[in-house]
Amino acid sequence: MTILLAYGLGLHVWTLQPAEVKEYTKTFFVSVILYRTSLFAIKICFLLHYLRIFPLEKIRKACFVLLATVVVWGSLQLPLLIFQCRPISAFWDKAIESTCFPMAPQ
Repeated sequence: MTILLAYGLGLHVWTLQPAEVKEYTKTFFVSVILYRTSLFAIKICFLLHYLRIFPLEKIRKACFVLLATVVVWGSLQLPLLIFQCRPISAFWDKAIESTCFPMAPQ
């Protein structure tokens, strides 16, 4: 978050120079990946903690189902985040000819 502040987080986009927008978008790309990965890890930690403290079989089964769901969801979501543009650098450099997932809701 601190690095994003150095590159323009909180400022209006029209007050930034084109080079600053590019650097901000690059650091934003990395921060989104780190954010999603940390959420994924936190969810797994909570579920593993629940497995340790709740001995009931129904709760343990629910935790295992949720663990499997979180692992599958995270395993699918992370590559989609990283490779949403081909080449990856097209996420922060709009001058590159690329194909990207649509950003606007359809």
